[in-house]
Amino acid sequence: MSQRAFRDAMGRFPTGVAVVSSRQGDGALRATTVNALSSVSLEPPTVLVCLDLASFTLAAVRDSKRFAINVLAEDHRDLSDHFAVRGSPAEEVDAWVDPEHPTPLVRGAVAHVECELERVIESGDHAIVLGAVVALADDGGRATPLTFLGGSYARVVRAEPVGAAGA
Repeated sequence: MSQRAFRDAMGRFPTGVAVVSSRQGDGALRATTVNALSSVSLEPPTVLVCLDLASFTLAAVRDSKRFAINVLAEDHRDLSDHFAVRGSPAEEVDAWVDPEHPTPLVRGAVAHVECELERVIESGDHAIVLGAVVALADDGGRATPLTFLGGSYARVVRAEPVGAAGA
């Protein structure tokens, strides 16, 4: 199996897009775009995100023991593209609610999930980062989330609730 075949097969699963942000011990802001994230547990509230082992953001998460998952809105494509490039400077982007916050939050995000590092599990060229949720907020469903499918951005179309058609 080739890497391309694996990417193509996994790309058939639509995902949301988020930016994980954290700070290194020296205060430097680090951030990266991800689409591999999930809730793990409701009690206690726990999430996971997968980060490349070479990621500066992973190093910051390990250093500070804190991170935020910023679920991006449809109008955040440029921000997603910026942080998809390894080492992209986070301070150059005017996207932060409060750039001095310990876990910087993206302005206009669909949701923010602030976490304390629980555990890092290395697997292949990535790490599964488990976080205990310490704070969260969402926009109340006002914005449409940014989604990804088959190697490009996609648009979410809300379906009618089950049983609503013809009722």
